[in-house]
Amino acid sequence: MGSALRVYTYDEAKKLVERLQNTVAQMQEAVRGLAEVEARLKNAPAGSPEHRGLETEARFLQKALEADQLALAQWGVILRDLEEGVVDIPFRRNGELVYLTWKLGEAAPAYWHAVTEDYHARRPLTPALERDSSSIRS
Repeated sequence: MGSALRVYTYDEAKKLVERLQNTVAQMQEAVRGLAEVEARLKNAPAGSPEHRGLETEARFLQKALEADQLALAQWGVILRDLEEGVVDIPFRRNGELVYLTWKLGEAAPAYWHAVTEDYHARRPLTPALERDSSSIRS
């Protein structure tokens, strides 16, 4: 049986942003690094010290990426688009489960959307919605 869904208050989601900023930026850097290493691997002679070093670097970057993915899962958030840095955070709006949507570079979650909608349908938060951040957990 899976663990219970983590539902954040708005204040908790705002506090999570610093960790999200670092983690998503690290993930983007790891993906760029992997692409560079894979391109260099194609040109490195198989079995050469350069090739072995690049393979080691690729494994390191892959493990770093996996560790960051695990951290996001443990926090109960959903990475929607790594390239754009979009993350959904479970939240209750008027008692209904929705997602706060945060994008890399934003100081705090500024948008929300229904769980049945794609994050592209996100709508701006209102001050009333921020205050509606009950601490009820599911």
